[in-house]
Amino acid sequence: MEKSDRWFNAYHLRRWLKINSFLSLLVAVSLLHWHQDREKVLLTTELHGLRDDVAASLDYKYLLTCNGKCGPMEKCFLGKCFCLPGRTGSGCQNIRTADWLLTGDHCPVFHTLKEVQEKPVQEYPVEACHIAEKDPLSCGIFCYWQEDAGIIQVPKSSWERVSDIEYAIWKNLEKMGPDDRNPEHAEGLGAFAALPSDLGNYLEIGAGPYTQTNNILNVRNNVRIKNIYLAEPNIFRYLALDNCIYKDNTIHGQRVNLLSLPVEELPATEFFDTVVAINVIEHVFSAIDFLTAVYSALKPGGILVFGERYFDDPDKDALVLGSALLHPIRVKRVFLQHFLRMFDTLYIGDHHTSFAKARGFEESGYYFIGRKKEIFSAFDEPGQAELDTRFPANPF
Repeated sequence: MEKSDRWFNAYHLRRWLKINSFLSLLVAVSLLHWHQDREKVLLTTELHGLRDDVAASLDYKYLLTCNGKCGPMEKCFLGKCFCLPGRTGSGCQNIRTADWLLTGDHCPVFHTLKEVQEKPVQEYPVEACHIAEKDPLSCGIFCYWQEDAGIIQVPKSSWERVSDIEYAIWKNLEKMGPDDRNPEHAEGLGAFAALPSDLGNYLEIGAGPYTQTNNILNVRNNVRIKNIYLAEPNIFRYLALDNCIYKDNTIHGQRVNLLSLPVEELPATEFFDTVVAINVIEHVFSAIDFLTAVYSALKPGGILVFGERYFDDPDKDALVLGSALLHPIRVKRVFLQHFLRMFDTLYIGDHHTSFAKARGFEESGYYFIGRKKEIFSAFDEPGQAELDTRFPANPF
């Protein structure tokens, strides 16, 4: 590949990175710009040497691939194999659906990840669906429940439909003030007091039209950011909204770089000093790919700003989230714990904010600021008791 700037479409970018980055672990992105009119990506790359610690490099590869130990009905997530939807047991050979919510044999049986990704969500008879929302497609989302992790994967076609709906919702709300629950997230994250003063190369994932970047800079106006990147699949459509914070390609007077792509397809670069992901996971099509992308975008020692809810009881999911079509991903606490263990905790809080209490639902989740571990042993799996101590259900 030439060192000079070249134009690539999204397919060729992903293909090039897949071939090269996992073989050598050498690639870091120094500039990613999405051109609004041509919707192509300008990529400038620079090569970095291998990590000094060989064991760390081996562990990193193991985290991303599980060294091929996952079977055909499993998927690797940061060193651990998780079963496909509706599967459980040794080698994920057993079938187990959310049978207290869905009665009858109306759920598809998945044998491969490709089936999960490509087969559209099927309608589920509402008379056999015992959740609050009586919609055949919303009921069908619960066919993707998996007892160890929750709903962590849905077909991409479902996400694409929801992406259009979300844009329509924001367009209808464009006269509303520029606020995507910003005061609530600032409260949950302790007014961002745990953040260092220099955030370096900075990426916000799932930025929406309002961003949490604006929130952070309003609350912590003394922080410095070298370069701001916003990743959001609808980002160029949001630019047309009157209330879009970065409508002039700036936030707080600082130029922003726009990436229009699904978060799951973000290249694994370990380039960013700070990554922000708040209230995103419920809107993706693969929780595993999303969190792996977050982890892989952040350099060792980098800062994660994170806020997500978890749902151990699917009955309560519908009360808190409403339509499963708009919020298909509903992960369990142990799933988030597995991800957060990759970081040293700088701040941790729960979702029992004054705003959540006013809504009157029993919402659970983590507000978290942490530092990515410089050297992490993927082979050292802590027990559940240790995880519960480090990441309790009610950190406050």
